[in-house]
Amino acid sequence: MSYDFVPANLAIKAMRANGFKSTDYAVSELIDNSIQAGLQAGQEFSEVEVICIEKRTNNNGRLLPGITEIIIADSAGGMAPDVLRRALMFGAGTNLQPAQQKGIGKFGMGLPNASISQCKLVEVYSWQHGECYMTSLDVSKIENGEIKEVPEPKRAEIPNRIKMVTNLCNEQGGTIVVWSNLDKTTWIRHQAFFKNSEFLVGRMYRKFLSDNRAKITFKAYESHSEDKVDKLTELNVKPNDPLMLMTGT
Repeated sequence: MSYDFVPANLAIKAMRANGFKSTDYAVSELIDNSIQAGLQAGQEFSEVEVICIEKRTNNNGRLLPGITEIIIADSAGGMAPDVLRRALMFGAGTNLQPAQQKGIGKFGMGLPNASISQCKLVEVYSWQHGECYMTSLDVSKIENGEIKEVPEPKRAEIPNRIKMVTNLCNEQGGTIVVWSNLDKTTWIRHQAFFKNSEFLVGRMYRKFLSDNRAKITFKAYESHSEDKVDKLTELNVKPNDPLMLMTGT
């Protein structure tokens, strides 16, 4: 019998059950990561896209659309392979030392904890200077005891299905997080997701948006196959000032 302080197959279930109360809060954690990464890289401007991929599936004889993937992409400089691997470890953030705690992310839990609160498979692509690496977090394999550590990042090409829905992969450096096997999301369709999320995201990042230090865009596509998608909508998030002191909100 193993007496690990934190048995991975049990801890992952507890972490999923103690996750974020709704999908918009989970997505906001990843937006936190993107803006924080841009600040650490010395960027004056960060762009983030939250992309819903919908597919039609059979539901009691009717083909109904629903979100099957959520993609969060940024142009915040990307991560080296060792940083990328640590990014999927719980509590192993790069902003933990007191001297580093000047940003908005401090505890190293955002990416993995937010992700598993919504899905069972997280894939992360990150690139710098034309070299892209990918690693993943597979909840099912952790629960089954098949893996006990974050897989070593491997050189990878960003899949065409992702390139079709974001232009940020053309930037010099950036990161793309893909949530699939969604099983705990709050909303089924992108309309409800965007309507509820814009209010929260606009409030949380109102100063970055108002000062033109960040651009956050919601996009939705319907997927017909690996190489065919139709764009459904695009929404640029506006600042949401609860004190009503800002203009253009």
